[in-house]
Amino acid sequence: MTRPVGSAGRRSAVTAAVTVALLVGAIASSAGVVAAADASISITGADGGTSLEGTDGDRFDLTVAANATNVSAYQASLAFDPEVVEVVSVSGTDDFDDPVVNVDEENGRVAFNQYRSSTVVDPQLATLTVEIVGSGGNWTSLSFVKPETKLSDDVARERGIRRFDGLTVTAVSEAPTTEAVAPGFGVTTALAAGVTLYGYLYWRRE
Repeated sequence: MTRPVGSAGRRSAVTAAVTVALLVGAIASSAGVVAAADASISITGADGGTSLEGTDGDRFDLTVAANATNVSAYQASLAFDPEVVEVVSVSGTDDFDDPVVNVDEENGRVAFNQYRSSTVVDPQLATLTVEIVGSGGNWTSLSFVKPETKLSDDVARERGIRRFDGLTVTAVSEAPTTEAVAPGFGVTTALAAGVTLYGYLYWRRE
């Protein structure tokens, strides 16, 4: 025969339930604060600009950076037009070591990720070296694939990224090279000078 639970037992059960509920609520609240943090991720050129241009064969170093606190790990994926730029390499920075990289040149995607044991504020995540391969007038954006780009802290809580800033690359035509000719000394001028000199010499002989 079972014995009814006394009032003390009921109070204990209620207390435990409230404690668990408060604990779960605190964890959910903490996670919500992290997810709502105002974080952004960006790509910039070596001169700090968000656009660049060059001719076929020119190479540029690009910085991928995050504007966020408590960053311990990241994964990033970028899309681009492989007819305009080629990803030569992806290397680490002072904040993160060389990442694990996967380049899909055929489809114009590059994915890379890395982590560190401690957190960092506003880190530079990686450095991309890209080469322009397009002809004059072609352009492409290097844009983040949002579902595949994430930041997290040292306990693997994901940071909400509210802004993704990409970069525009434009291929320009090389300026045509022309041979400099001194003004007034073309072929016509040379012939005229020769005829004049011949006439003068002939006149002197006469």
